[in-house]
Amino acid sequence: MNLTPTARKVIGLSVIIIFGLVELLFLAVLIYHLFNDPSLAFSFVFAMGIFGFPLWWGWKMWKSGAKKVIPISQDIPDNSNPIILETKITLSDYRKLMYLITYTHPMFLFVHLIGILFIASYFMYDGDIWIPLFAVLFLGYLPIGVSLNARKVYNSSKTLHERITYTFTPESIMSKGETSDFTIKWESLHKTRETKDWFLLYTNMQSAMVIPKKTFHSDAEVERFRMMSKVIA
Repeated sequence: MNLTPTARKVIGLSVIIIFGLVELLFLAVLIYHLFNDPSLAFSFVFAMGIFGFPLWWGWKMWKSGAKKVIPISQDIPDNSNPIILETKITLSDYRKLMYLITYTHPMFLFVHLIGILFIASYFMYDGDIWIPLFAVLFLGYLPIGVSLNARKVYNSSKTLHERITYTFTPESIMSKGETSDFTIKWESLHKTRETKDWFLLYTNMQSAMVIPKKTFHSDAEVERFRMMSKVIA
């Protein structure tokens, strides 16, 4: 949606208020049934999980509307030296990154919550064993599936396992690898994300340039890079 920042904030805040009130209502009913009819508690926990996603979407919408483009000249001098990094991502590093991204995604966490509730319901209400057994097998397979998918993506993407030289300036990002060579302005990125060990520069919702923090030469360089990335933060 091509919405103005103000429209995003209004829509996001409206969704937060509406579904926040719905969540509070479900919470009140859940507390009531915990003391009067615990067998219905699972249904309301499930409903709260479902309605939590619009609440999360509203927060993301509001947050995107609250973002402001920071003029480069205010934070990074025009004569800043470029930051030049050379990266080569190993399969082990990429697998760890995929685990981090997957296990911090709200949908994935919700799936685990539902699975755990199915397992708990068997012990609480002595129900059919096949549903919690399926939940155990499904939750047990998920980390295996993430690992297999990480290997598949890594092996199929040359830009992941080849050596790439990045040159970061306040205005642009230049990437030169064995099979790729391109330049992109910071403002053209979809978003940036920072974790404990990585910077992820998303060119769209799915694809990102993966920059390990260990490739930086100093903490000061990391901070300079962080300031550059705030152009779209």
